[in-house]
Amino acid sequence: MKSAKQSTSVSPGKSVTVAFPVALSDFSVKNITAGTLWLMLFNAAALPANATAAKRCWEIGAGQTYEWDSGSEKLPLDTGLVLAISTTDATLTITLTDDAIIDAGFFFS
Repeated sequence: MKSAKQSTSVSPGKSVTVAFPVALSDFSVKNITAGTLWLMLFNAAALPANATAAKRCWEIGAGQTYEWDSGSEKLPLDTGLVLAISTTDATLTITLTDDAIIDAGFFFS
């Protein structure tokens, strides 16, 4: 039986986590700060430590909203889903002061 679409969000916050295998279908993130942030995607069941490289990374300008949709091909994440904001793009640098609004849609695998 195919699972129904689920969603998770934080408003505002620094990350969203789903600690089960999922297929990511879409997300949106709104940067509510005055500086550039990066949204990082991890195939993980918990927020990784600083300096961890992301599976994918998107730049989100100050005050901007970014939306992503996988289309018909969902992105499989066999460990779990973590979307986290970072102050750097190369590896995760967890921000202590900045927040974003993050919404993610997924299906349980």
